[in-house]
Amino acid sequence: MSPVNTTNANTVVNLKSGSKPGKTRVSGTLNIKGLIQNTCEDILQRYERKEQHQAREEAKKLLEKYPDSLVVKKLEVLILYRDRKYLEAYKKIKALLKSAPKDARMINMQGMIQRQLGLFKEAVSSYKLAISIQPSLSDPYNNLAIIYRYFGKKDLAIKNFRSAISKNKNFSSAFYNLSCMKGYKFTKNEINAVEA
Repeated sequence: MSPVNTTNANTVVNLKSGSKPGKTRVSGTLNIKGLIQNTCEDILQRYERKEQHQAREEAKKLLEKYPDSLVVKKLEVLILYRDRKYLEAYKKIKALLKSAPKDARMINMQGMIQRQLGLFKEAVSSYKLAISIQPSLSDPYNNLAIIYRYFGKKDLAIKNFRSAISKNKNFSSAFYNLSCMKGYKFTKNEINAVEA
């Protein structure tokens, strides 16, 4: 049996009724990438339910089965990040981004890892790159603003927290971060958004 190519969205499986009993071929399309995505989400939910050991084991098996799957590699990076294994996560995400250099979410994740490693300039560059690739993504704005706030760049922090909120009206973390800005007063529209 040839290995499944998980880089394509769909794998075609041809199965049509055969002439011999017990042998069947059916025609259709099986979305392997979708199945892997669902499995990765299940593993992540298990991790969130405090079943980290089982989640790690399942992720390891999945990576062995689909070593070229970007979805599985993303899961691996996320688990390493949540396990606070930042150096290992950083090595893995740099390798992953060679295969997916325009993946804004992973570039944002790289910035989060860089921030944990104290690589603030690199993190700022990652967040800005993620924003340039996918301006509608709210997380990089929020993460960029956190660094600006940390370094006392109040105006830039406020601007980016507001950008995060403008991209996602329900972004409670960005609202909270904005409220933590010393002396910041919410506008009437922002208060209405929080109340809503």
